[in-house]
Amino acid sequence: MLSEAELASWENRVQLPSATIALIRHIRSSPPSRRGESWGGSVTGFFPSRKMRATITFDSHQVEYAGFLQTLEHDEDVLEYHNQPPTIKLTYKQSGTEKQVGFFHTPDAFVIRTSSAGWEEWKQAQHLPALESKDPARYLRCDENQWRCPPGEAYANPLKLYYRLRTTTELSAALHR
Repeated sequence: MLSEAELASWENRVQLPSATIALIRHIRSSPPSRRGESWGGSVTGFFPSRKMRATITFDSHQVEYAGFLQTLEHDEDVLEYHNQPPTIKLTYKQSGTEKQVGFFHTPDAFVIRTSSAGWEEWKQAQHLPALESKDPARYLRCDENQWRCPPGEAYANPLKLYYRLRTTTELSAALHR
């Protein structure tokens, strides 16, 4: 986790708006917004993070835990990450109608990287086609292994942050075992 001096240096380097800096400081000082919740047979838990010097909770040992451990914990570009950051409100027009949909969403992590910061949400790759079929305005396939969440991006972009939908195709099952 960054010291106050390291954080100030990072803030000077990335040149984000003051409101965004205040939001990042709020996220950093907030506890996880919810405890890990088991959904459809997923196994929840926690692990000690060397990078964060804190206990990290997760909702799924095959998706979030593997993602945190394989990508965030060992990626030199990741300076720190915060699991279950404060809830954000995503809005979008529902496909096939002009109805505006809004909902509160707790991303899996807020990540501070060497030259950027943003929210990251992990999903099982095999579940995304069904999610896209059910809600195509929320889940968008870019290519075989890349997905986007346009409402998340629309929330993050004005803040000069990112929103990234990540999938299990980025993970190694052998490494996870």
